[in-house]
Amino acid sequence: MFETARFSDIYVDKSMLIARTNALYRKERRFICVSRPRRFGKSMAANMLAAYYSRGCDSAEVFAGLKIGKEASFWNCKKNFRNVTDWGQDSRLKDALNHIFIQTGKGFIFIIDEWDCVFRVARNRKEAQKAYLDFLRGLFKDSEYVELAYMTGILPIKKYGEHSAVNIFDEYSLISPKNLGEYFGFTEEEVCLQCEQQDMEYAEVKRWYDGYLIGNLHIYNPKSVVDALTWKEL
Repeated sequence: MFETARFSDIYVDKSMLIARTNALYRKERRFICVSRPRRFGKSMAANMLAAYYSRGCDSAEVFAGLKIGKEASFWNCKKNFRNVTDWGQDSRLKDALNHIFIQTGKGFIFIIDEWDCVFRVARNRKEAQKAYLDFLRGLFKDSEYVELAYMTGILPIKKYGEHSAVNIFDEYSLISPKNLGEYFGFTEEEVCLQCEQQDMEYAEVKRWYDGYLIGNLHIYNPKSVVDALTWKEL
């Protein structure tokens, strides 16, 4: 899915997000939860990370020419788990993952888009929500096989109080983006460059869509900007 976005007529290079996640790979703070509104590129970022970290495909060509390719931390996972002979077919998911980790010495990277869907769709089903949180707790808590976990959502992770299986995650939000502010939307420089390429007047695009201030960064909604530049309508 990332390949489709990567080679679209309008594409903004956000690949340096990978350098941020690589810096947390196998580290204590490797649990990342990014919460932001709809239409702010959550799925695109998740798809990019999935394409980069996947062991099932060679994504070198997709990332060729992007900023991350110049980073010392750039690497690609190619090897899969073909040598695994016993992964505990009758076991729980956690047990199966642990079997594979013990046999190969290789852990897993988890990319979960819209982790909070259960709370939005089944908002009145408390038992289902509890079961889901218990599942996440079992999957992530004290699990050596987790090399990196990246989740996106709309709702904040602190909302679920003491029964939260996600309290091991650091939350990056519009209010507190930490060091990911530039990846929460399009920056002024990125929009200005796209306007030049699409022959649109940046001042007018800025007047209509410069709607968010994250720290010192002016951030634009990606969906709004792409639609405006695509259809030449503000």
